[in-house]
Amino acid sequence: MALAWKNTQEFYYWAIENGDPRTDPWPLVYSPVPVILIFILYLIIVAVGPRIMQQRKPVRLKGFLVIYNLSVVLLSVYMFYEFLMTSLLANYSYLCQPVDYSWSDLGMRMAGVCWWFFFSKVIELLDTVFFILRKKNDQVTFLHVYHHGTMLFNWWAGVKYVPGGQEYIMRKAELGEFQTGIKISERNINNLRYADDMILMAESEEELRNLLMRVKEESAKNGLKLNIKKKPGKQKGKIWSHHFCFLGLHDHCRWGQQP
Repeated sequence: MALAWKNTQEFYYWAIENGDPRTDPWPLVYSPVPVILIFILYLIIVAVGPRIMQQRKPVRLKGFLVIYNLSVVLLSVYMFYEFLMTSLLANYSYLCQPVDYSWSDLGMRMAGVCWWFFFSKVIELLDTVFFILRKKNDQVTFLHVYHHGTMLFNWWAGVKYVPGGQEYIMRKAELGEFQTGIKISERNINNLRYADDMILMAESEEELRNLLMRVKEESAKNGLKLNIKKKPGKQKGKIWSHHFCFLGLHDHCRWGQQP
């Protein structure tokens, strides 16, 4: 138990210290704790809210909801415009685009609109609150709550580590299907990603080779090669790791540099 707690602490400190330094000072970004607390409060409202409203009349929110929905629509229009214009001005490839971690105007502009998209997920938690206040509890389904929760944490991670760019290959490789890697709180972690650098992790050289082959196959389908930076190495304990980045075959889609 003590070892598990120690590993969790080490992973937490590693996670908060290895984010994008440009977005770390922004509200709700540096640590996941505020977002976790917001989501816990959200779950409490989902669990207790309908009981509190059971003996009460539905709250009339028609006028307020018109203003709220209009505000959300305007925010969505703004974000769409910023995503579109910034990606066009930066000559984005919509298949494969590395994250621009520079302090350039376009890099900061893309990071900024990513933060606004993340923050819109915080705002949209109010959708559930309004359903409960209006006693529309049939709308508060598991899928509804799951969607709001996953979007919140996915976009927090996006703004924390990869505010911009396109992640495609690693998602298509579906590494989550492999029951190998470092086990933390009953969950397997077999890859770490930061900018164009990737690290695969497994408990044996054979398992590591299987992970690498999956990534290679998916990369080849999309015209990319892997730039292997180091040979597989055994770290402390039983963990084997492999460090690499993507090397594009086309100038418009290049991940990493040839060593």
